[in-house]
Amino acid sequence: MYHRFSLDKPKPTIKRRSHWKSRRGCLSCKHARVKCDEVHPVCSRCCRQQTDCVYQINQISQTQISTLQSVDIDSAGTPTPHLMQNFAHCIDVSFASPIGKSIFAQFVLPHSASYPFLIHSLLAFSARHLHHLQPSRSHQMASLVHAQKAARLVNEQLDDVGPHKISHLYAACLVINMTSFADDSPSWIFQSDPAAFTWFMMQQGLFHLSSILQQHLPHSFWQIKHDALISSQSSNTLSVSSHLSSHPLFIDSLSSSLSPQMQDLFETHSDSPYYVPLQLLVHFHRNPSTDSLLSFGPRIPPSFRLRLLQKDPRALLLFHLWLQLLGRSSCWWIAGRVSRESAALILQLSHIPDLRIWKMVRCEIGDCHDVFA
Repeated sequence: MYHRFSLDKPKPTIKRRSHWKSRRGCLSCKHARVKCDEVHPVCSRCCRQQTDCVYQINQISQTQISTLQSVDIDSAGTPTPHLMQNFAHCIDVSFASPIGKSIFAQFVLPHSASYPFLIHSLLAFSARHLHHLQPSRSHQMASLVHAQKAARLVNEQLDDVGPHKISHLYAACLVINMTSFADDSPSWIFQSDPAAFTWFMMQQGLFHLSSILQQHLPHSFWQIKHDALISSQSSNTLSVSSHLSSHPLFIDSLSSSLSPQMQDLFETHSDSPYYVPLQLLVHFHRNPSTDSLLSFGPRIPPSFRLRLLQKDPRALLLFHLWLQLLGRSSCWWIAGRVSRESAALILQLSHIPDLRIWKMVRCEIGDCHDVFA
C-alpha cells in the first residue's frame, strides 16, 4: 500500500491585522456584529440610526448595582440600568456652576440609594436627558413613570421634614423641577388647562423647602453652595442668587433702575404684584448668572402667579423679559423651554393694543434702554 505525499507547498498563513476590539460596546452594535465606539450615553452608530443604545448591566459600578437593587424596575420605558449609567454624564452637563456639579457628585449621587424619592427623581431626569439626545418613546415613558413616582414619594415626606433628610429632599425637588422644565410639551400660553403651566408653578415648592433647609443649613452639604453665593454678593445688589437665599429683596431706588417707559407701565411700590418680579429682573440684568436667574420662579409672590395664570399682559411682559435673560444659558434642559415659551409670548403680546408693551417685547433685553435705566 502506497501513501500519497503532497509535494505542494503549504499555503502561507494570513495574519489578521491587529485592531481595537470593542468588549464593552452597546447591545445594538453587538447584535449587528459591528464595532462600537462605546460613547456614552449613546454611541455614534445608534445616534446615526436613531436606535435605542443600551449597554450591558455588568458595566455598572458596584455602587450603582447596590442602588439598582433598591429600585423597583418598571417594565415600561428605558431600562433602569441604562438610566443609571447616564447619571454622572447627565449631572455634568446639567449644572451651570461647578459648585452644583460638585455637590451632586460628592453628596447626592453616592447616597441616592437610601432615598427612594431621590433615586426616582434622578432616573426621571436621566431619561429626559437621553430623550433630549436621542428622542425615543421609551425614554419619554421612563421619564414620566419615574417623575410621577418621585413626586408621590416627595409629597409623602412633606409632613415630616427633619434635619436627617431635608438636604436630599431639597435635591430631589430641584431635580424634579429641572425634569419638568425640560419637558417638551407645548407652551401653556394657548392652553386653557392650568396644568399646562405646572412646569413653572411647581417651583414655588422649592421656596418652601429652602426656608426649612435654612433652619438646618449648618449641618447640610448645601452650606457649601450657600457660602460660595454669599461670598460673591456685594452689599449694594439684590441678595437672591439662589433658591437658598433668605435675605430680603432690596434694590436701592427701584424706580431709578427702570426706564421711563417701564415706570409708566408698572407701579413700583412694595404692595404691587409686580414689585418683586421687577426687583428680580433688575438684579438679573446686572448679574445674569444661571443660578441667579433660576430663582425667579421660587421667589415671585402668589399675586404675580395669579396674574400669569390670568394672562395679564404686564405680567406676561415681565415673564418674557425673564425668559430672554434665561435664554443665554447653555444648559440643555433650559433652551427648548425658553424657545417655545418665548415664541408663544411674542405671538400673544403682538395682539395687545398697548403699543408700549409691544415695543419692549421687540427689543433685545441686553441692549434695550426701554427696559432698564
